[in-house]
Amino acid sequence: MKNISLVMGRGIEGCGVTKFTIEQAKYYANNDDDYKIWASKDKTWSRKNAHTDIENLEHIKFTEEEVNRMISEINTTDVCIVNSLPPKSMKEEAVNQFARILKEVKVPIVLIQLDHNIQSLRRNCLMDEFIERADMLFALSPTGAFGQYVNKIKPGKVVYPYEIGFDFDAISHVRVPLSEQDVNHHKWIGRTVSWKGFKPMFEFAESSLTPGGKLITFEGIDRSPAFLGFKNDHEFQHHLADNIEGFEFEYGKLPYVFGSYVHSEMLHRLARSGFAYQLSILKPASINMALEYTHCEIVAAGAIPVFRKAYGDNCKHRWSDKPLTECEDTGTVWLDEYDHKPAYKLIEELSKDDAMREDYRKMSLDFYRDHQDSQHVYESLMDKIENNI
Repeated sequence: MKNISLVMGRGIEGCGVTKFTIEQAKYYANNDDDYKIWASKDKTWSRKNAHTDIENLEHIKFTEEEVNRMISEINTTDVCIVNSLPPKSMKEEAVNQFARILKEVKVPIVLIQLDHNIQSLRRNCLMDEFIERADMLFALSPTGAFGQYVNKIKPGKVVYPYEIGFDFDAISHVRVPLSEQDVNHHKWIGRTVSWKGFKPMFEFAESSLTPGGKLITFEGIDRSPAFLGFKNDHEFQHHLADNIEGFEFEYGKLPYVFGSYVHSEMLHRLARSGFAYQLSILKPASINMALEYTHCEIVAAGAIPVFRKAYGDNCKHRWSDKPLTECEDTGTVWLDEYDHKPAYKLIEELSKDDAMREDYRKMSLDFYRDHQDSQHVYESLMDKIENNI
């Protein structure tokens, strides 16, 4: 396939779907495929400016005129890949215009579902209709919430697995020598949703990092509806409205919590942290082989990755099919939320041994690039599409 239409019914939300689409588009560009991204601007998202590097983008309102143009152009391409559906909070008129894709697009339609849980799936409009219409369905794990839902409403329809692809070399420019890292700076990046794992980060900070005199920063916390619970359940220093650049920190204090970030700027701060955390909490059936983008960004930026052990126990390596925690030379600190001592012991060893830290940085980059590099991930995705439609 040499001409691909990508559709983001949810628009530029600045989270995983946006990043997935950017990486997907880079793969097409690198392989001399033509593509265009169609994204709604009917709804504004708080993180819409997190990514500013989106090329070949048509950012449109779902009006009759604009949807006419979109459908007309899609029908000149080889395939229409829908990376997200409109949210239920979008105006009905816009959703109705988007729904015209179901009947008026004449090329094969592929629906890629990135949501992990049933609550997120229920926030989408037209889910049943696109499951029925799509020529192929993809999910990060066919046994997860989406696969279970498809089996309920359309028994026998295949849900194909895929992973997110990540170009590890694309952000190599942010990596710095060990001498420019703050080995006592521990950074968590994510969003204000509980499954992103901010609770285990607070628990580890309280049990080990703060008593050990470390600096703990959170980035990406926004004032979503979940922020009320976040604020009430945890002790921290509130700086959501403050600029993190140039901020004067004290070590061994309560975690510093900052708001949404510009992605490119955050990566430079991440690269200067000694250790960085990705502690996502997902049901085993939802994981399969898939990592989150923050797993990959931490590794690519050169911080020592601290990942949730329970996630690694259930995430299979794409080549060996072994759980990541059973693989050798991962360069990863695995944090068990029920026993913090092994992870903290290893962190202390790494903090005192520059050669060991450099080995871990190299091992983690080699290991996770082999697992989830964009070239083979998207090549596998497109091979499945070309062989099945």
